[in-house]
Amino acid sequence: MGYLKVTKHFGLPKRSLELYVKKDANPEVLVKVHMGRAPALPDHLEAELEKYCKELDQQFYGLRLKDIKHMAFRFAIKNYLKHLFSLTKECAGKKWLRGFMSRHPDLSVRTL
Repeated sequence: MGYLKVTKHFGLPKRSLELYVKKDANPEVLVKVHMGRAPALPDHLEAELEKYCKELDQQFYGLRLKDIKHMAFRFAIKNYLKHLFSLTKECAGKKWLRGFMSRHPDLSVRTL
């Protein structure tokens, strides 16, 4: 299969595929490569944040989206993580929140 056919079939950028093939890397390694920006919070911290949100929900303390963004910021600061969250607002952004909620669809939030 040529580059063009592979990129159309799998929805990959052609130039990225060419660069990885030129590296002569093992195909198993190429499959595990994650493209794009690294997540602000590692998986284990996101799981901890999700667990904490569920604990608060069980105690009948409904969380708003704004509360989750502030907690994510505090998690990043507490764990000395390099992040792109807003230092003036002291919270995570809308894009991070949208991704977090899509990765954890079983979370429910307060709307008021």
